[in-house]
Amino acid sequence: MHIGNRLKRIRTVKQLGQVSVCKGIISISHYSNVEAGRYEASEDLLISLAQRLGVPESYLLYTDKNSKHIDNLIGKFRNTLEYDLPKVEEFKNKYRDKFEYILSIKQEIAFLLQDCAYHIKIDNLEKAQEIFNEVLIYIDEKRIESLPNETIFFYYYCSGLLQFFKRNFEESLKLFKTALKYEVIEDDLYKGKILYNISLIYFYTNDIRKAIATGERAINHFSNSNNWVSVIDVYGLLGILYTQLYEYKNAIKSYEKALALVKEHDHEKPLGKLLHNLGMVYYISNELPLALDYFDKSLNQKKATTKEDMLVSYIGIVFVKLKTNDLNGIEQLIDTAKPHCCNKYDENRIKLLEAQLAYNTNHYSEYEKEMEKCLNFFYSNQYWPDIENFAKQLAEYYFEQRKYKKAYYYLNMELEARDYLYKQRA
Repeated sequence: MHIGNRLKRIRTVKQLGQVSVCKGIISISHYSNVEAGRYEASEDLLISLAQRLGVPESYLLYTDKNSKHIDNLIGKFRNTLEYDLPKVEEFKNKYRDKFEYILSIKQEIAFLLQDCAYHIKIDNLEKAQEIFNEVLIYIDEKRIESLPNETIFFYYYCSGLLQFFKRNFEESLKLFKTALKYEVIEDDLYKGKILYNISLIYFYTNDIRKAIATGERAINHFSNSNNWVSVIDVYGLLGILYTQLYEYKNAIKSYEKALALVKEHDHEKPLGKLLHNLGMVYYISNELPLALDYFDKSLNQKKATTKEDMLVSYIGIVFVKLKTNDLNGIEQLIDTAKPHCCNKYDENRIKLLEAQLAYNTNHYSEYEKEMEKCLNFFYSNQYWPDIENFAKQLAEYYFEQRKYKKAYYYLNMELEARDYLYKQRA
């Protein structure tokens, strides 16, 4: 890290070319060598460049000057980010003048990485990447060991998260594993976060056993840091993972542990989702009365609190009723679910329910028409899991009706979906 890195960062942020920075001060070749770190810059030159760039002279003159006050503010920024997220913007505005021109390059990198982590946390990935690109101007990975361990940790942590959200899972995994080598303040909390993300990577790449083992390690770290909200999240993930392996008893145990912690720590936000997922385990394992009970509990919880994702619980209830042929009030239930549709995909999931109801009530022509519409929509939008689940059903129906052309059409659709999903899961 040298003064040239800072000059390049200022120029990049201000969207200036090298010529517009150095014209009338020094030659373009001389300036280019200063930026590249091949030439030293005199004090007089730095003062002239500061005036041209509209930054304080000290910002270019004292790039190695650490400030205990800035260190404390960066620590407070991190604590606010971790424990009081809604107050982060207020905090940044309060100390904007302190953060705008941090003299020490090392301290500025530390601040930028916290700001990057903040924008990742609020799902502003474009801004997070923009900030991380500024960090990259400063950092040469060959010389990264000159930075404090905590800064190195957050560099690899933020980089791993950005690659994770781009679904570059192999690169993300490598970066997370590198981050784990470095100790930080509140080490258990951050190691837990990384292990949780690694568990998700193994899940998305279908290495379920590794995902479970890594999730268990994440629980240990989160428990050590008393971060029970994250422990609940990991148990919820373990429930999904065990369900993928058809280990329903272990899935139920994981969800029950999560529910016990929800009650113990009075953390209701994930309760509706956990109850729904537990209902899904009982539905898949054909314990339909229990499935219905948990879907009902999930829906009531969502109504009373978040009001989010209520549609999936309505759908779960309807499918249980269809499977048990309990059709009393089912049309009204479907109508109640309709206002919770957010897009065309949701609307087609409702139409799918209506098609299944038509089948149960012997309205076969309506069943055929609605199922074909839904499956064609799913196919044109490549919603492969829905196709896998329902194309086979329609194909078997058409075979029974001796409508072989249509039967083969939907059988091939199901096989295409399975082929795609197999490659994704491989």
